[in-house]
Amino acid sequence: MLKIYRTCDEVPKGIRIVRDNDTYFNYHTVLQNNAFTREILYTIDKAQYVSEFTVLGRTKALGSLSKQVLSTGTKTILNILNNPDDCFDVSGCGDNALQFLPRVTDGHVIWDMPCLAYCGAPDCHIEYKGKAYRNFYEFLCAVEKEERG
Repeated sequence: MLKIYRTCDEVPKGIRIVRDNDTYFNYHTVLQNNAFTREILYTIDKAQYVSEFTVLGRTKALGSLSKQVLSTGTKTILNILNNPDDCFDVSGCGDNALQFLPRVTDGHVIWDMPCLAYCGAPDCHIEYKGKAYRNFYEFLCAVEKEERG
């Protein structure tokens, strides 16, 4: 399950917290050649997978580019997918990256303000404050109810 925490204090001891997603990605995450990674690359950055370390950007005339040129949102989602034992801060992600969170089935994230204008499939595998959610809309409603007190 994707475990969502609001603060660093909620993250269980022994789980590494990553706040600098760009640096972590550059040194620890390689690009996977699968449909989900290709969808993330294209949807967020209009990039295409070339290899574990390179992509084609919007301007194909430049040729292959280092994976380091990807946006923070793309790097963060790929960090979560490829390193489920670490906890990643998603505060630097826009909605274009956050829309992929319901499809992540394993990992840890710090999402200090879980809200999202989301219109995708409701299926998810999220744990939040000890409760499992299989419907992303129900998760968002629970967070909203919590906010209202």
